[in-house]
Amino acid sequence: MYVAPSTSLCMSILDLHSNPLACAQQILVFCHDVSEYLKPIKPGIPNPEVDYNLVISMIQTLLMNAKLKFMKSGESSGVAMCDTYLSRVDILTMMLSSNYQDIPTIEEITKADSA
Repeated sequence: MYVAPSTSLCMSILDLHSNPLACAQQILVFCHDVSEYLKPIKPGIPNPEVDYNLVISMIQTLLMNAKLKFMKSGESSGVAMCDTYLSRVDILTMMLSSNYQDIPTIEEITKADSA
């Protein structure tokens, strides 16, 4: 697994934030935004311009950093949310390794879990 340089830069900038809880919450927003790149062009047609492994790696890195920031701020519900999202990212990884064509976003998997 490799880490995208833009993720490292993002985390370096976010480390300057004075409020770890607000920072962790913002990182979760970034995870949702980045996961939008997983959407196919059309059903069954993945976007050839997207490196899906890189996107998933970026999301994993962001989630691990958010989890650490939630832990630092003593926010156990945030830690649990990160663990939940990380398990969903594991599902995305399995789908990708199985050549599944319609990789969902984190939000789409969340909706499926609550349905």
